[in-house]
Amino acid sequence: TNGNLARVLDRPRLESDRNSQLTITWKRTDPKTRQAEFQLDGAGTTGLKNYQIEKCHIGGNIASAHLALQNTEIILQSGASLHSSYATIDFSRETPTYDFEVVTKNLPVTDFAPIFPRSSRVSVDATLSGGGTSANNLVGSINAEISGLEQDNKPLPNIKFTATLERDSNGSGRRLDIITSSIADLTFRGKYNIETIGSIIGDRIQKISSSIKNRSNHSNDTLSVFSTNTSSCSDSVDLSYTANIKDLRPIAPFIPNMLLLGNGKLNGSVQGCENGEIAIATDGDIHNFLMRSRKQTSDSSGLPPMRLKDTKLSFLLEHIGNRESTLLHSLKADLKIHSDSTQRISGVFIDKPDMTTHLENENLNYSITTMLKPNVAIHVSGIGNISNSDLVFQPDSLSVGFGGPFVWYNDKKPHITIASDRSVEIDTLSMIKEKAGYDPVKPWLKQIADI
Repeated sequence: TNGNLARVLDRPRLESDRNSQLTITWKRTDPKTRQAEFQLDGAGTTGLKNYQIEKCHIGGNIASAHLALQNTEIILQSGASLHSSYATIDFSRETPTYDFEVVTKNLPVTDFAPIFPRSSRVSVDATLSGGGTSANNLVGSINAEISGLEQDNKPLPNIKFTATLERDSNGSGRRLDIITSSIADLTFRGKYNIETIGSIIGDRIQKISSSIKNRSNHSNDTLSVFSTNTSSCSDSVDLSYTANIKDLRPIAPFIPNMLLLGNGKLNGSVQGCENGEIAIATDGDIHNFLMRSRKQTSDSSGLPPMRLKDTKLSFLLEHIGNRESTLLHSLKADLKIHSDSTQRISGVFIDKPDMTTHLENENLNYSITTMLKPNVAIHVSGIGNISNSDLVFQPDSLSVGFGGPFVWYNDKKPHITIASDRSVEIDTLSMIKEKAGYDPVKPWLKQIADI
């Protein structure tokens, strides 16, 4: 027969020209327990992605509300193919369950993920099972390879990865997902929804950025108090993760205007409630990180705007609510960065940077010590406030060394204001010169001289 799926299913997107043969044998007529054997063979063109199907075979049986497919095979004229030895669906329960195996070869990735280059192809060998329509119920294994990646008409290494997806069968919602690839090895464990966790984290980070940017509009809002006790909410999140970043070169096609290289290790956690407050913690050990624009700049040295080496960092963000207008009132944040190596950011050499900051109740405590090459050392620590449109900083100590045994430091607390128009105002800045040495009252004198 000559069949048109679009007309049969009333779906114009499936407009097709299919030459097919369909055989059905019924053995029972009860709607719940009917049994049938069927087979579909055909070839043709479909309007869905304009696939040119060279061969299509779907066969199996349905009995007692169980659908079983065997040796399903679809081959495209382009050489791409899909094969499944078995696939079963159980419709007898309130929530249907499924179990299947599938192997694909050289499928165009852009048909499913437009972010990939048009030349890219994916081959997958997967065994998965689950229930309902939520991807959060998936368990099983996936082996995949993405090929055909290129940039500037030059081939890039293939991306190979394997994934193991596990979920507790006791209904606790806890998962263990492990992904290994040529880019990074990732492990996620705990209670979380794989469909929503990414968007939740992205939404809260965006709200932090917006609350700081629009802080002057929210200064009079009342504080809404939430709890990060995950046992007090039905949508609790308790996720921990580790990441071993190995090689970022294969992701170049996805950031065509940026050169990004690096390796290192990260571990952290996300805890809280999806619709309430969450806390995000991360510790990192960056071995090498390089980032710069691919466009040539006036910098003849060819060095990147940012290069980090042997850098340790940690940050903790607590009480991240889902209301932008009150987020700064509740947010508590800690950031630490330390390195014993020389870094370069925007063309400036920074040697052995050490920075700690603590934000709570819109007040910021900070301490920064570093050397700007070739021979300038700086130490500054104090308090600040970010609640208004202007950012106000009051250093308790501000010292500068230019090499040698002497250090310039402040004998009065200066008042530094960064206005919303990015202008800077400094008031009451008085610096005196003193010989560096051990001083329990001013310990930064020797500290800055020893850099």
